[in-house]
Amino acid sequence: MALESGKRVRVDTSVARSFAVVGWTPHLLELSGGTVLVADGVHGTDPDDPNALRRIRRAFQRQADDAGLGSGRSSRALSAVQGLDELLTLGSSELTVLTLSGHDVKLAVRLQSPRSKDHAWRHSLAARDRRLDAGESASIAISVTRSHVFASDDDALTLCGALSGVPPGTEPETSFTGW
Repeated sequence: MALESGKRVRVDTSVARSFAVVGWTPHLLELSGGTVLVADGVHGTDPDDPNALRRIRRAFQRQADDAGLGSGRSSRALSAVQGLDELLTLGSSELTVLTLSGHDVKLAVRLQSPRSKDHAWRHSLAARDRRLDAGESASIAISVTRSHVFASDDDALTLCGALSGVPPGTEPETSFTGW
C-alpha cells in the first residue's frame, strides 16, 4: 500500500497526530515507505526542542490526569499518549526531521507573520483567516521547495498548491522561488 518506489512522503502535524493517536504508526510507516518525514517544528531534532507533537502529547496527558483514572475520557487520552509515544520514539531512520533552508525560513516566517500585508497575501492564496503555527508554516515551506509528496488534511494543502502552482495532492516543483 506504499506509494510507488522512490516517492518520499512528508506529513504535517495533523496527519502525524491522527495516525499516532489511534495507534496506526505502523500504517503511517508503511504508507511512507518506511520513513516518515516531518518538518522541524512538527517534531524536533533534539528532545528538548519545542514542537507540535510533544505539545499535543502533553495536552493529552493533562486531559488524562484531569479526567481521573478509570474514566472513559482518561482511557482515550492515555491511549492517545501511548500512540504519540510510539511515534515520537521512532529512530531517525524511521522518523526524519527535515530542517529548513534559508528560502524555507523566509517563506515560513511570512506564512505566520501577523503583519496585515502578509495576512492579505495569505488570504489572496485562499487561506482561512487564521495564522499558522511554526510546524504548519515549516511544512508548507518545505513542500513548496522540495520534491516530496505532502500529506495534510487542512489549509496547508490549499496554500501549498497556491504557492507551487500544483494542485493539492500532487508533487510540487522543486525549485519554486516566486514568493
